[in-house]
Amino acid sequence: GLKFVIHGTFIDFPNKKAIEDFIKANGGSVIGSVSGATSYVLSDDVDAKSGKTTKAKELGIPIITGAQLKKMTE
Repeated sequence: GLKFVIHGTFIDFPNKKAIEDFIKANGGSVIGSVSGATSYVLSDDVDAKSGKTTKAKELGIPIITGAQLKKMTE
C-alpha cells in the first residue's frame, strides 16, 4: 500500500485522525517522517516551507492536498 506523511490542517477533513482513518480504510498507511519510502506528503499548503515539505521536494515525493487524496479513491 501507499505510505503517507500528514502535514498541517485540511479543509476536507475535520482532524488528523479522520485523515488517518480514511487512508487506512483505503489500504494505505501513515508514517511520521519523509523518506525514500514515502509515497505522498499530504498538505493543503503545497508551498509550505516546513521540514516535511522541503524534504519531500528534495526527494521528488509528490505533495498532494486532502481533496486530491479523496479523488485518488473515486
